[in-house]
Amino acid sequence: MKQSVANYWQEIADVHFAGDEDVRVRYAELYRIWNEILNEHTREGGMSFAGPFARMDFICKRLEADAEMYRNINRFRARCRELARYEDAFLKKAYRYDLKAFVEFVAFVYACEIPEELAGELPETMETSEVHAASTPNCIRMIVDRWDDRLIYGKRVGVESETIAACYAFTNFSGAWDYIGKLLTPHTQLNLVHPRLEEGVYFPELIIVEPDFLLDISSIAACFETYGVTPLTYLVNKIKPAANSKAILLGNFASQLLDEEIYGGATHEPDYKASVQRFFQHNPLGLVTCPDMDPTFHTEARKQQLNLHRMIQEQFCRIPGIDMEQIVLEPSFVSEMLGIQGRMDLLQLDKHVLMEQKSGKREYLTNRHVEKHYVQMLLYLALLHYNYGLRNEQILCFLLYSKYEDGLLKEGAAPKLLFEAIRVRNEIVHLELGYGEGEAGKRFHALTPEALNVKNVSGKLWEEYTRPQLQALFRPYQTASEMERAYFDRFFTFVEKEHILSKLGNATQEASGFASLWNASLDEKRQAGNIFDRLQLKQLESVSGTGIDQVTLLVPDEEENDLPNFRVGDVVMLYAYPVTEEPDVRHALLLRCSLSDLRAHEVTLSLRAPQKNRAVFDVPSTYRWAIEHDFVESSYTTLYRGLYAFLSAHKERRMCLLGQRAPRVDTSLRLMGDYSLGGESPEFNELVLRAKQAQDYFLLIGPPGTGKTSFGLMSILQEELRDETASVLLLSYTNRAVDEICSKLVRHGLDFIRIGTDASCDAAYKPYLLRNRMEGYARLSDIQNALREMRILVGTTAAFSSQMALFSLKSFSLAIVDEASQILEPHLLGILSAKHGEQNAIRRFVLIGDHKQLPAVVQQSEKESEVTEPLLRSIGLENCRQSLFERLLRLQQGNASLVFCMEKQGRMHPAVSLFSNLFFYGCKLKPVPMAHQLRELDFPHRGTSEIEQLVATHRLAFFALRHERCAEPAKVNGAEARLVARLVRSVWSLYVQNGKPFSATQTVGVIVPYRNQIAVIRSEIERFGIEALRDVSIDTVERYQGSERDVIVYGFTVKRGYQLDFLAGNVFEEEGTLIDRKLNVALTRAREQLFLVGNPDLLSRNETFRQLIGFVKEQGGYFDLLP
Repeated sequence: MKQSVANYWQEIADVHFAGDEDVRVRYAELYRIWNEILNEHTREGGMSFAGPFARMDFICKRLEADAEMYRNINRFRARCRELARYEDAFLKKAYRYDLKAFVEFVAFVYACEIPEELAGELPETMETSEVHAASTPNCIRMIVDRWDDRLIYGKRVGVESETIAACYAFTNFSGAWDYIGKLLTPHTQLNLVHPRLEEGVYFPELIIVEPDFLLDISSIAACFETYGVTPLTYLVNKIKPAANSKAILLGNFASQLLDEEIYGGATHEPDYKASVQRFFQHNPLGLVTCPDMDPTFHTEARKQQLNLHRMIQEQFCRIPGIDMEQIVLEPSFVSEMLGIQGRMDLLQLDKHVLMEQKSGKREYLTNRHVEKHYVQMLLYLALLHYNYGLRNEQILCFLLYSKYEDGLLKEGAAPKLLFEAIRVRNEIVHLELGYGEGEAGKRFHALTPEALNVKNVSGKLWEEYTRPQLQALFRPYQTASEMERAYFDRFFTFVEKEHILSKLGNATQEASGFASLWNASLDEKRQAGNIFDRLQLKQLESVSGTGIDQVTLLVPDEEENDLPNFRVGDVVMLYAYPVTEEPDVRHALLLRCSLSDLRAHEVTLSLRAPQKNRAVFDVPSTYRWAIEHDFVESSYTTLYRGLYAFLSAHKERRMCLLGQRAPRVDTSLRLMGDYSLGGESPEFNELVLRAKQAQDYFLLIGPPGTGKTSFGLMSILQEELRDETASVLLLSYTNRAVDEICSKLVRHGLDFIRIGTDASCDAAYKPYLLRNRMEGYARLSDIQNALREMRILVGTTAAFSSQMALFSLKSFSLAIVDEASQILEPHLLGILSAKHGEQNAIRRFVLIGDHKQLPAVVQQSEKESEVTEPLLRSIGLENCRQSLFERLLRLQQGNASLVFCMEKQGRMHPAVSLFSNLFFYGCKLKPVPMAHQLRELDFPHRGTSEIEQLVATHRLAFFALRHERCAEPAKVNGAEARLVARLVRSVWSLYVQNGKPFSATQTVGVIVPYRNQIAVIRSEIERFGIEALRDVSIDTVERYQGSERDVIVYGFTVKRGYQLDFLAGNVFEEEGTLIDRKLNVALTRAREQLFLVGNPDLLSRNETFRQLIGFVKEQGGYFDLLP
């Protein structure tokens, strides 16, 4: 539901009249409210916006705001965004003027009057004095209003947002910019790089379209094919199957050999055996599935190792200006200025030496560089030149072709070719944004080899190799049925839109998108938990023995850092910055890492590229370190490939998934085992039998506490393994769930191999990882045989999607997918479409989930992801945000042969489960019963305080707290935090008084909707000084799914009406009943007692919450308490 303007006025008044609050807190809260208003008015438009300025501009244009309104509200925006730049005294003076700008903007947007209590607080006129820089900066950001055939007119992004004009219809020494006119819309953002001002018009050196949309440098360079340069090649490369060849493996190995040569130093002598064993250990799957691997691999690799040794030791090291003690391996950079990012092979710390390695062939006619390799080098050079102000001639650039003895090529700048690369970059971004709005289908329809052959090349290479390859690639789309094309086009648009939002940010999550690294303020990033800053280096280690590969940093003891949105296994970026400035990835050398350990006061990272030189980490004493989330482009690459692979899947599989044929069932099959738990649960035998008889797919619904993994998955698995020829693939979406599956396999004594990485695997199951299982194998054939003979493989959908070559080696009689209701269709399509020869690599599959618990996280609004095509709705595809599990369930609803719902739950006491059972599961859930589900509350000593006595006598209770006017952040509720802490202490006290064992990890847990509230509750609990409570889990509903505690305290936290949208954001209707998935998960985590804390007046605005409060009242568990 939309927040009414009355609620916004109340929020603004609460902030303003809150008393002697810090002026910075007031600004931060007003800025948050302003962002919420912007998001509300741009959420359903279908457009993508990079940051609040773009949203503000869109609203002002749509509502035709005058220049004064625009200027005033933009000053407010700019001031809020740059609070750290201003002294408190200045902010206190400016506050009333900024408040005036803000409330006048709100009144304008909602076409209403300003409430009297606020109007009386505003100055009569606006203060206009502001200091501005007179000089022309290196880069100007503008947002387009209009354009003609020569000039672009728009607002300059800055404090004043004045209207400026930029010329694009001109030719400079690099090329003509007139193509830009075809890429513009009235809301396009541009960077004018190195502009010169002549007679009021800017003439930029470079024009960057939508600079917040970063493209990887290597992807741009890949568009420079021998048959032509076109942005369509970028689209083609998205759908190409992942290549696995000897040449690619040789390239990866050569990269390792270069690192070893640099790490070894002047005395290094190549040891091929040790090098190849190291490469073997890290790349077992790629090596054993390589289709063209042969003995010449070693011959060529040895040659490249010797070439590298000679070129580095005898040539590179001796070039004046090169200092081998200052070399950084694989540093990364992001350039918002140029709209690009990249990872260099080698760079000197002073940025005056740059090298890019290539293991393949040079250009065969000139014996010089291949153009696409040179373009890649030029873009790296441009990044250093424009980002850091270095002249091109100050940077030594090298392309190193390690295939050749004389492969070290000195390179220089090429302005015209760089211009062409920037043009391709701009056109790619323009097309990508269009694909997110549904334009991909027409591009695929027109995609032919001739469309890519812009140079009109001919000859043997084109006719016999390139053209047939492209024809084969495009054929699946061209020959697809109408249904298949519609399905592919709609999901391609959906994935593209998700991809765009992951870069630019969405309207439902604060500080979202990769561009928030520079568009969000430091305070916003801290509030969202998206940054560790002010870190100090504690320790550097070499775990692998090949350089510094592990870094431990100390976390400061400030409250902000108690809100991390980081988890072990996350891919992150580490960089240093001056402590007197805000951390900014755009001005830093970035080291890409994975987070390997996270503790209260320290963070440990594993470097992707081990470093030889400690100088990389020797920063001035006035510097600190920061960690921010990285963006993993490959996570989307696998989705595009998986979607396109669906068009090449076995026809029977495609028809089945699209509901064009009925799934097969073989009722002649019988069970070989007994799974009824000694006859106490005969329904398990029925479940396993139905799953066995289903010859295409089977759907298992596992409500909370029913043992969907312990009994459902394991029983189906054990029956399958009774067939000695069977192999089973076990999948889940999260590593946490995969850990849970591994624990069950270990408990049952079943051997398995896990596909994945060390960083994302629980220590107990690391011995089962492929690379660890393969230790001791000397030959590739030994690994191939081990994989073929292993009957169980386990991993996440992402892990297997990135290792599709595995299916060329091995097929599976069954795949079981846990957490299937949390997995979107594109995440499974590649795996389910995989082939082994001409047959399905997975013969049949079982999906396990519960569509009434939390679904997959989707960034688009429900309207944006809605499916409107009648053809697709006829197969149950109503919204792309729904899982394959949910769609197939809709198609097969009531088909007992293919759907089974587990109904006995062993977690919740009946009094705790009653509401969810009544309102969400139609009274179908029954207790097993377990011992704790039968017994009464057992607290002979009921404590001394009122809360302790209530806790001792109630299974289910709601504690009501009303809103108090204060200026604390919207996602913090201090009154609730204090009461939640008292409830946790009461539970502990009662357990101690009654001699019951108390475990912080099992007895009690706290669920809240916001990370910000976690820190406040943690602080309140620590005030008690009770050691036993220090490790009590306080987390969000999303993080609690799959967990349970004896006692759960759920703090609703919300204080504003608009927050109900987030709190009840996962609701759907089934048979006339509203199912609140998030609430369902929160209410079903408790085994014995459940306590709810919230504002009943606010919560009752929502129908489901109103029913919940009324239900608790009927049960005699509703209490009004002072906070």
